[in-house]
Amino acid sequence: MSDNRRYAGALSAIANGIADVWRSRRVQPPELDSERMDGSWCLITGASSGLGFETAAILLRRGANLIVASRSAGPELLRRLRERVVEAEGVRSAGTTPEIEAIPTDLASLESVEALVTELERRGRRFAVVVFNAGAVASRARRTQDGFDEMLQINYLSNHLLATRLVESGCVDLSASAANGRPARFVFVSSEAHRSSPDVPETDLLDIGGYGMRESVRWYAYSKLLLTAFTEELSRLYNPNDETRLTVLTMCPGAMRTGIAGDAPGILQPLIRLVLRLAFPGPEKSARMVAHLASSPRFNSTSGLYFHLSSRKERDARARDPELGARLWRETEGVFADQADRGRVTARPPLSSFSRNGVLRGPLRT
Repeated sequence: MSDNRRYAGALSAIANGIADVWRSRRVQPPELDSERMDGSWCLITGASSGLGFETAAILLRRGANLIVASRSAGPELLRRLRERVVEAEGVRSAGTTPEIEAIPTDLASLESVEALVTELERRGRRFAVVVFNAGAVASRARRTQDGFDEMLQINYLSNHLLATRLVESGCVDLSASAANGRPARFVFVSSEAHRSSPDVPETDLLDIGGYGMRESVRWYAYSKLLLTAFTEELSRLYNPNDETRLTVLTMCPGAMRTGIAGDAPGILQPLIRLVLRLAFPGPEKSARMVAHLASSPRFNSTSGLYFHLSSRKERDARARDPELGARLWRETEGVFADQADRGRVTARPPLSSFSRNGVLRGPLRT
């Protein structure tokens, strides 16, 4: 089956997910205690459970200070993460106790993303690493209060807004991080499903209309195509003249037992849980790869890479297309300008301007 059809429907996605797990069963991601992050601040979204929680636990074991941004972020999540820290030999041997903070954030709300950045500014946090982990699979089309498809907003729009706002606000200081030889790092969790996305429309990339359960996997793939194209464009724009100021890495963690399909109809939930339990591993192995991308010094001087499981791979050709990347950026920034007029997000600088951190805010291409 060609790559662009492997994940086109629920059954083919499950079958190929199982095949990917089988092929990669003996391949282990690096897990190096030397990849320490002592004293560095990290931000991770969607860390309440599954891949995000396991990744957060590993980063804590490597000494990172951590802020978790999730809908259910609160004292209970902090308690669970602190238990992991107490049990972690790597933290004890380093003689450090990482700081852990939680900020409730809903990526289905642009105002919530803006509130997150405002709170990070208030706390004076400066991040070395941001892991964009939160994602969603919807069983049907739903509109957010901002007027966008919920799955598209969670998987792409809010990630675009958060990434650029972190740089604009100075919470991620590209000039300072590049000067010390350790560029700031963004790690995005995407999906191989982006290869099975429907064709890109000639107009209005961000309006995908209605769909039901039968079509939800296709539109999930489309949202991940936009995210994957965005990360390519982000790396291109924020690293001018081949100078790495921001390391942007994107990966598909592969199929695993998580709650990402929790929006499926209740009648299907027992079957889904059975298939996940029998066919797919837990998120621990994939979390090690996410943590490796977040912490390894081998990526200090490179950007724009894409990984599937533990192996480097090329993105789909559409996600590598600079014309699509520039168009996506322009349309998205136009949407944010409209949202700024409504008071939901911060007013955006002109697309051709430079941010206070000395990098392009948007593409000069037209």
